[in-house]
This record gives sequence, C-alpha cells and structure tokens, in this order.
Amino acid sequence: MIVMEYVPGRPLSLLLEEGPLAPESAAALGRQMALGIAAAHAQGVVHGDLKPANILVTAAGTVKVVDFGMARRSSSQAQGEETGVWDPSPTGGISGTPAYMAPEQARGEQATPASDIFSLGVMLYELATGRRARAEGNLLELLRRIDREDLTRHLAETPEPFADVLRLALAVAPADRRITMTQIAERLG
Repeated sequence: MIVMEYVPGRPLSLLLEEGPLAPESAAALGRQMALGIAAAHAQGVVHGDLKPANILVTAAGTVKVVDFGMARRSSSQAQGEETGVWDPSPTGGISGTPAYMAPEQARGEQATPASDIFSLGVMLYELATGRRARAEGNLLELLRRIDREDLTRHLAETPEPFADVLRLALAVAPADRRITMTQIAERLG
C-alpha cells in the first residue's frame, strides 16, 4: 500500500489554457516550481517528465510538483558504502512528454538535472507569454525537430526576468545550461 498526500488543486495546464498570467504571478509560480525541483535534485532525484499537467496549483497559489513515476535517482549520489541503484540500460529509449522534453531526451539519452531545467524553461516560456513553445504535430516529426530547434529565438517577446533565465535554461546542449533550479528561483524572486 502506498499512502500519499491529497493535493486539492488545478493542474498548471488548465491555468495556461486561460491565457498568459500577469508577470508577477508567472514569476511566483515559476519560483515555486524551481524550488520544488531543486529539493528533488538535492536528493539526487531527476523528475524526467516535467510538464504543466504534473504541476498542481492550490487555491492559495501553492505549487506542488507531482507524478514522479519516471523519476530516477542519480547514481552519482551514492557514496562508497551506501547501496546504490543503477539503471542497467541508461539509454534504453525515449521517455518523457515530447512538447516539454530536452533535446537529449528526444535522442533517447537518460534525463539529468539539466533536462529538468530545460523542461522548466519550456513551462516558464509558456507562463510568461501564454503561448505554446513547441507546435503540436506528428510525434516522430516533433522528436526530430526537438534536437535541432532553438527555443531561445522567441526571447525578444518574453518579459524580464524570464528572458534572462530562459537564455540559459533553453540552451540546446545540456552543458550550456549553466543555471541551477535554485538560481532560477533566485532570479524569479
């Protein structure tokens, strides 16, 4: 038996359908998302499927990150005398939601904290602008497009403090995402 907290709230996906949020509201939600995911990263946990449907917003405006069904513990967190769990096939296929996944996930690579940062960046763009970051379409075409698209091309129309954060969070190469969840939260605060 698994016992979990009941969280009354609405998925962020429903809030996004209502149009763009005021910049202050979008920044407050983004800050809470970043802090929640930063707490998971501090424990060596990578979510791997961040998307608006996996973010609940309570009536009081509190954000809850949910659905850790695809989450993985980073093996680098295990110390020499601790029991570690390693995925025997770290590149065992594509997992995540294409509209929000990082380019490396579309290539079938394992999700990392940098992948979660990219996914949060996509959601922040949508919060700030009220528009989808990626066009819908055929799944295979979308997966091919993810690896070569540059989402930072739309940042001129994105208000601050989002544009600065998104320049770093939406970098195509994971090594170029030189920002942490904690730093995102600080910049949005």
